[in-house]
Amino acid sequence: MRLLQVLQKNQRRGAETFARQLGTELRRLGHTCSTVYLEPHRGSGILDLQEHEQLLSPSPSGALDRLLSPTRLRALSRLVGELEPDVVQVAGGHTVKLGAAMARISPRRGWRLVGRNIGTVSDWLRGTLKRRLYRSLVMSGFDGFVSVTEQTRQDFLALYRPDFPVERIATGIDPGTLVPHLSRDAVRQARATPIECFVCLFLGSLSREKRPDRFLRIANQLREVDNRICFWIAGDGPERTRSEQLCRELELSEAVRFLGAESDLGSLFGAVDALLMTSDTEGIPRVLIEAGLSGVPVVAPQIGGIDEFVKDQETGFLFEVDDERSAAQAVARLHEHRELGRKLACQAKAWLTDRYTISAIAERYLAFYESLGVSR
Repeated sequence: MRLLQVLQKNQRRGAETFARQLGTELRRLGHTCSTVYLEPHRGSGILDLQEHEQLLSPSPSGALDRLLSPTRLRALSRLVGELEPDVVQVAGGHTVKLGAAMARISPRRGWRLVGRNIGTVSDWLRGTLKRRLYRSLVMSGFDGFVSVTEQTRQDFLALYRPDFPVERIATGIDPGTLVPHLSRDAVRQARATPIECFVCLFLGSLSREKRPDRFLRIANQLREVDNRICFWIAGDGPERTRSEQLCRELELSEAVRFLGAESDLGSLFGAVDALLMTSDTEGIPRVLIEAGLSGVPVVAPQIGGIDEFVKDQETGFLFEVDDERSAAQAVARLHEHRELGRKLACQAKAWLTDRYTISAIAERYLAFYESLGVSR
């Protein structure tokens, strides 16, 4: 089987990391898998291109190019003609529109167009006219879609009413990428954090929907109770400057470390005591699975499909998204009862290992492609 994955940018985020690991696993199983990024990422957290990856074009030059560039469409169509994939899989944003347009101008195509949906579509696709246009002009070009949670799948079905199959297949993790390269003490020393401190981690893009401001307010509540709790913010993005300003306003500079984008997640997870997620919207964040497989207890908001992966008080703690007090209490409980944290993390690791490693998920993707008429 030949697969071509199309992503927006070579940026170190969940969708891009998953695509890379899926491609690696499929090639290990004897299939052909290539990845193309529509444009290069500008800023921190760049994914260096590997052997089976390439850039389609330079950065977009104008508004039309950002929406649906004829030049970009021709370039992608030419690449598809060269690679002759059985499946073209797009992963959100402009790749969905571009894939649908390419399918429309290729009536005799021998490949299947598959989309991957990681978030709740109704959160961003608003307005009756816009939804109708997407349903008639974009979704009509697809042969199948994958949603990472049952909640996002049901939202997709209600919004688009598609006539193609929509399968729930979660994201998968390669446990080999989570092996620590540095000791816990070495990682903390490099980040000017006391060895005895309880470290609570934020890991993700510093963007508005990830709510780093909420993380900082929760941190402020915790520091008022116990100044032995420290906080690491790993990631970068448009909200970094504002987050650093809020950190100063809350007088948290002594307790908070802004780490920027991190690539050695194994060592990072090995040096922290809890992961706190504070997002407003999510599908199923890879970071929850990565933390669980690394033995780190998690505290997360009950949004999207998170409760499909975090079982409250069994594999972690859940809180209502606006209830910052409950989130702070959950972190404090992990701090005060370390054995409880170890128990939750152990149960999470056992549960996730059986279901969400990349090997198991790759087999589900292959089965889905076969259901669309693609042979192995």
